[in-house]
Amino acid sequence: MKNNYLNLKYLIQYHPYHISTFAEFAHVTTELLSEVLAGREELTGAELFQISKYTGVPVSVLNCPKLITLNHNRHRHRVMIDKLGVILGDISDCQKKGSHKADTYMKYSRKDFVNMELAFLDNRPVPYTQYLGIRYQMQDTLLYILNEQSRIHNKPRGVKAS
Repeated sequence: MKNNYLNLKYLIQYHPYHISTFAEFAHVTTELLSEVLAGREELTGAELFQISKYTGVPVSVLNCPKLITLNHNRHRHRVMIDKLGVILGDISDCQKKGSHKADTYMKYSRKDFVNMELAFLDNRPVPYTQYLGIRYQMQDTLLYILNEQSRIHNKPRGVKAS
Protein backbone atom coordinates (compact mmCIF):
# COMPACT_ATOMS: atom_id res chain seq x y z
CA MET A 1 0.00 0.00 0.00
CA LYS A 2 1.32 3.43 -0.96
CA ASN A 3 1.73 6.19 1.63
CA ASN A 4 -0.87 8.93 1.20
CA TYR A 5 1.51 11.66 2.48
CA LEU A 6 -1.40 13.63 3.98
CA ASN A 7 0.90 15.65 6.20
CA LEU A 8 3.19 16.56 3.30
CA LYS A 9 0.15 17.59 1.22
CA TYR A 10 -0.98 20.10 3.85
CA LEU A 11 2.54 21.42 4.29
CA ILE A 12 2.88 22.07 0.56
CA GLN A 13 -0.62 23.55 0.32
CA TYR A 14 -0.05 26.17 3.02
CA HIS A 15 3.72 26.72 2.96
CA PRO A 16 4.95 29.84 1.17
CA TYR A 17 7.18 27.66 -1.05
CA HIS A 18 5.76 26.29 -4.28
CA ILE A 19 5.52 22.54 -4.96
CA SER A 20 8.43 22.91 -7.38
CA THR A 21 10.63 24.07 -4.49
CA PHE A 22 9.70 20.98 -2.49
CA ALA A 23 10.52 18.89 -5.56
CA GLU A 24 13.93 20.59 -5.75
CA PHE A 25 14.51 19.82 -2.07
CA ALA A 26 13.80 16.13 -2.75
CA HIS A 27 15.77 16.22 -6.03
CA VAL A 28 12.77 14.93 -8.00
CA THR A 29 10.68 16.50 -10.74
CA THR A 30 7.56 18.48 -9.91
CA GLU A 31 5.59 15.93 -11.92
CA LEU A 32 6.90 13.07 -9.77
CA LEU A 33 6.06 14.94 -6.56
CA SER A 34 2.56 15.58 -7.92
CA GLU A 35 2.20 11.85 -8.56
CA VAL A 36 3.41 11.15 -5.01
CA LEU A 37 0.76 13.49 -3.60
CA ALA A 38 -1.88 11.81 -5.77
CA GLY A 39 -0.87 8.45 -4.28
CA ARG A 40 0.54 6.95 -7.48
CA GLU A 41 4.25 7.13 -6.57
CA GLU A 42 6.43 6.92 -3.46
CA LEU A 43 9.29 9.03 -2.17
CA THR A 44 12.48 7.36 -1.02
CA GLY A 45 13.74 7.84 2.50
CA ALA A 46 16.55 10.05 1.20
CA GLU A 47 14.07 12.25 -0.70
CA LEU A 48 11.89 12.65 2.39
CA PHE A 49 14.98 13.41 4.45
CA GLN A 50 15.93 16.22 2.06
CA ILE A 51 12.47 17.80 2.35
CA SER A 52 12.71 17.44 6.12
CA LYS A 53 16.16 19.02 6.17
CA TYR A 54 15.12 22.09 4.19
CA THR A 55 11.74 22.65 5.87
CA GLY A 56 12.61 21.71 9.45
CA VAL A 57 9.67 19.29 9.60
CA PRO A 58 10.64 15.87 11.01
CA VAL A 59 10.66 12.94 8.56
CA SER A 60 8.37 11.07 10.95
CA VAL A 61 5.74 13.79 10.45
CA LEU A 62 6.12 13.88 6.67
CA ASN A 63 6.01 10.09 6.39
CA CYS A 64 3.25 9.42 8.92
CA PRO A 65 0.33 7.63 7.19
CA LYS A 66 -2.15 9.29 9.56
CA LEU A 67 -2.95 12.99 9.56
CA ILE A 68 -1.32 14.61 12.59
CA THR A 69 -3.68 17.23 14.03
CA LEU A 70 -3.66 19.85 16.73
CA ASN A 71 -5.76 19.11 19.80
CA HIS A 72 -7.85 21.96 21.24
CA ASN A 73 -7.59 20.37 24.69
CA ARG A 74 -3.78 20.62 24.76
CA HIS A 75 -2.46 23.81 26.32
CA ARG A 76 0.62 23.74 24.07
CA HIS A 77 -1.52 23.72 20.92
CA ARG A 78 -3.68 26.60 22.18
CA VAL A 79 -0.50 28.61 22.84
CA MET A 80 0.78 27.83 19.33
CA ILE A 81 -2.42 29.20 17.76
CA ASP A 82 -2.42 32.21 20.10
CA LYS A 83 1.15 33.09 19.06
CA LEU A 84 0.06 33.15 15.42
CA GLY A 85 -2.77 35.48 16.45
CA VAL A 86 -0.17 37.86 17.89
CA ILE A 87 1.83 37.71 14.66
CA LEU A 88 -1.34 38.46 12.70
CA GLY A 89 -1.83 41.52 14.91
CA ASP A 90 1.73 42.65 14.14
CA ILE A 91 1.13 42.24 10.41
CA SER A 92 -2.16 44.15 10.72
CA ASP A 93 -0.38 47.00 12.53
CA CYS A 94 2.17 47.18 9.72
CA GLN A 95 -0.65 47.28 7.19
CA LYS A 96 -2.16 50.28 9.00
CA LYS A 97 1.25 51.98 8.78
CA GLY A 98 1.25 51.56 5.00
CA SER A 99 3.27 48.38 4.46
CA HIS A 100 2.61 46.97 0.99
CA LYS A 101 3.80 43.48 2.03
CA ALA A 102 1.48 43.49 5.06
CA ASP A 103 -1.41 44.67 2.90
CA THR A 104 -0.79 41.86 0.42
CA TYR A 105 -0.73 39.27 3.22
CA MET A 106 -3.93 40.63 4.78
CA LYS A 107 -5.74 40.62 1.43
CA TYR A 108 -4.66 37.22 0.14
CA SER A 109 -3.31 34.98 2.91
CA ARG A 110 -4.98 36.13 6.14
CA LYS A 111 -7.93 33.85 5.38
CA ASP A 112 -5.72 30.78 5.77
CA PHE A 113 -4.98 31.67 9.38
CA VAL A 114 -8.53 32.80 10.15
CA ASN A 115 -10.06 29.58 8.76
CA MET A 116 -7.53 27.46 10.64
CA GLU A 117 -8.15 29.34 13.89
CA LEU A 118 -11.93 29.00 13.52
CA ALA A 119 -11.60 25.27 12.89
CA PHE A 120 -9.35 24.95 15.95
CA LEU A 121 -11.76 26.93 18.13
CA ASP A 122 -14.67 24.79 16.87
CA ASN A 123 -12.65 21.72 17.88
CA ARG A 124 -12.44 20.53 14.26
CA PRO A 125 -9.26 18.80 13.11
CA VAL A 126 -6.43 21.15 12.16
CA PRO A 127 -3.47 19.43 10.50
CA TYR A 128 -0.17 20.14 12.21
CA THR A 129 1.52 20.71 8.85
CA GLN A 130 -1.21 23.20 7.90
CA TYR A 131 -0.31 25.09 11.06
CA LEU A 132 3.40 24.91 10.14
CA GLY A 133 2.78 26.14 6.60
CA ILE A 134 0.72 29.09 7.83
CA ARG A 135 3.33 29.89 10.48
CA TYR A 136 6.03 29.95 7.78
CA GLN A 137 3.82 32.23 5.64
CA MET A 138 3.45 34.67 8.53
CA GLN A 139 7.14 34.59 9.48
CA ASP A 140 8.16 35.19 5.87
CA THR A 141 5.73 38.11 5.69
CA LEU A 142 7.33 39.68 8.76
CA LEU A 143 10.76 39.29 7.14
CA TYR A 144 9.49 40.90 3.93
CA ILE A 145 8.02 43.77 5.96
CA LEU A 146 11.33 44.25 7.78
CA ASN A 147 13.18 44.30 4.45
CA GLU A 148 10.61 46.70 3.00
CA GLN A 149 11.05 49.09 5.97
CA SER A 150 14.83 48.83 5.74
CA ARG A 151 14.74 49.85 2.08
CA ILE A 152 12.45 52.80 2.84
CA HIS A 153 14.64 54.13 5.65
CA ASN A 154 18.04 53.36 4.11
CA LYS A 155 18.43 55.00 0.74
CA PRO A 156 20.94 53.38 -1.62
CA ARG A 157 24.38 54.96 -1.83
CA GLY A 158 24.87 57.08 -4.91
CA VAL A 159 27.44 59.34 -6.51
CA LYS A 160 28.68 62.10 -4.22
CA ALA A 161 28.01 65.63 -5.37
CA SER A 162 31.22 67.42 -6.29
